[in-house]
Amino acid sequence: MTMNRQLKSGYQGYFVTVVLEQTVHAVGLGFTDTLYRYVVAKDEIGAEQIAVDFYQEQKLEVKITQAVRSVMNVLSNIFPEQVLGFDEGTVAC
Repeated sequence: MTMNRQLKSGYQGYFVTVVLEQTVHAVGLGFTDTLYRYVVAKDEIGAEQIAVDFYQEQKLEVKITQAVRSVMNVLSNIFPEQVLGFDEGTVAC
């Protein structure tokens, strides 16, 4: 449960925008080439790489990524399984 977890030292929450080479259908977005993910990582570059790896595993080619530090508390996310890097970047407390 997310309320019993905290970020590991050096980790932050990031909001990552991912632009794909192709158009996909995304729930809530419809047909788009731009997707968004929350990521827990040590820095912006790490957050972008985690997102790229995730989409490449889905056989999608990434064209552009941009990570910004999230103002949302990723630990309060109602669906922590949708936050990339959540398990690696958090610890039970």
